[in-house]
Amino acid sequence: MGAISVLADEHRELTDARLEVTRSVLRSGAGATPSVMHRRLRIQRIMRGSSHDHASIQLADLLAGAAGSVAKGGTGNPTDASALLRPIILPLIEQTSLVPTEGPDPFSRDRM
Repeated sequence: MGAISVLADEHRELTDARLEVTRSVLRSGAGATPSVMHRRLRIQRIMRGSSHDHASIQLADLLAGAAGSVAKGGTGNPTDASALLRPIILPLIEQTSLVPTEGPDPFSRDRM
């Protein structure tokens, strides 16, 4: 695998500080345990973009919205959209990509 470039949209979860931590971890090959250590990766660049300018960010926004609908539907109050999207979205999710975030659950009923 060659150098990696990351194009990120502006949003509150993926802050510049978190992008820098991601860059550092990918470059170092670090892992929490020996079983999750990975090969050091060369990060060519990390840059911000806008969904107005990049079709890839528009697609990522669409997929994130669909995944959010499925997640909200899993809280016990499914909508027609979440029920239709569930069998499409769930097979796309990598179990190793589900990393907990700090703070309250954004899909909890208390936040809706």
